[in-house]
Amino acid sequence: MRPWVLALWCLAGCCPREAAHFRSAGAPPAPSAHAVGASGGDGHAVGAIRADVAWLAAPERDGRGVGGAGIESAANYIERRFSELGLTAASPRGFRQPFEVVTGVVRSGADEVMFDRIHLERAAYSPLGFSSGGKLEGAAIFAGFGVVAESQGLDDYRGLDVKGRVVVVKRFVPKDRISAPAERARHGDLRRKAWLARERGAAALVVVDAPEGNEAEEAFP
Repeated sequence: MRPWVLALWCLAGCCPREAAHFRSAGAPPAPSAHAVGASGGDGHAVGAIRADVAWLAAPERDGRGVGGAGIESAANYIERRFSELGLTAASPRGFRQPFEVVTGVVRSGADEVMFDRIHLERAAYSPLGFSSGGKLEGAAIFAGFGVVAESQGLDDYRGLDVKGRVVVVKRFVPKDRISAPAERARHGDLRRKAWLARERGAAALVVVDAPEGNEAEEAFP
């Protein structure tokens, strides 16, 4: 029997985190189009905005991922542009305000998951990068795909009391109910599913790669 469990997210507590602190550094050269000031007219303004977007979205920024060189160079660039436009920072520290971002979790080696007194192998599950740490115990409750899509008349939490419980949901979305690719991506997003569970008082979320049919429903009444 293949493992169902794919990811776990505890919805409360603390977690190991990697802090991304953004610091000031020399700004990269700006495109020549940015020499145009606000008085250059609408056409010049549109050109400057287009150049800004093109520079920030260029492959050289590497997607501007947290903690990477791409986001640092983008931050430098935006600082320079703000100064060129005559903006002043509201904070005495400048335009930047450092804050921590959770980019991953570190498995201590002592983590474990047990369902109905059965220990899962470590290879059968993986904590999500935005999961909290700590010890949690609670009754499991199945909530379908964990989707709430009012436009489709779909609410997998309807009639369920998940407060303080471990919500188990399937990956993705019901294909027969949500067909548009953009809607599938939105409602299948794991962070959205975790947020929906937390908003309803759940203690944790378990996302599973469940088989077709009613087997998952029968396992978690």
